[in-house]
Amino acid sequence: MHDFIAGLPQAAIDAFHQYSHERSYAAGATIYCQGDAPTEMFQVLSGGVGLYNYSVNGKEILTSHFLAGDCFGEMGLIDGQPRVSHARTVQATRVRVLPKSAFDRLLKQYPEFAQTLLLGMCQRLRYAYWQTVEGNGYASLEERLALTLVRLAHSKGVINSEDQSYISMSQDELARLLGSSRQTINKTLQIMVERGYVEVQYAKIYFRDIEAMRRDYAYIMGPEQVTLNP
Repeated sequence: MHDFIAGLPQAAIDAFHQYSHERSYAAGATIYCQGDAPTEMFQVLSGGVGLYNYSVNGKEILTSHFLAGDCFGEMGLIDGQPRVSHARTVQATRVRVLPKSAFDRLLKQYPEFAQTLLLGMCQRLRYAYWQTVEGNGYASLEERLALTLVRLAHSKGVINSEDQSYISMSQDELARLLGSSRQTINKTLQIMVERGYVEVQYAKIYFRDIEAMRRDYAYIMGPEQVTLNP
């Protein structure tokens, strides 16, 4: 859902690499803050980046989590409005940085860049819609967690040498992403473990029966959410 560069024609990918440059950040480094003027967009090359907002009582909420290949920061380059979140690395991270002038050049030179960007924005808008639905109390934490795990399986899932699918995300990160506590997330994950959907290991969640999870929670996901491409 977050890598719209990979789907471009090779000429556009080459131009993206030509116009951009690499930058490295230590773990916990701030890439930009809420309210900053947007001057660049980013693609994660290695490591990870979180987008964070804060509630009125100061509680930190992880609203998005980006891994290798994912792009972020492009929205402000389109509308020129200030950053709406804080972007911070969750570990040592390398990113590819595309300045706004180069972003505008790519939009003019390659229609496919604009088309793919629009598709990515539509997918994120759908995601934001479901976050609003969930946040307004229409879905339980169990349903919200199931929906989040299925999305992450599609967009962040990794296949290891033993043909096992998993995501690298701690229970603390899931708790911040869902606005819950680690203890509550742990209890809810145990329900899914008992049903045979997942297996939980340190900072990793393995999918044992993703099809059963999608089927059993299809009433909250809907077909478009279940079949969302990475």
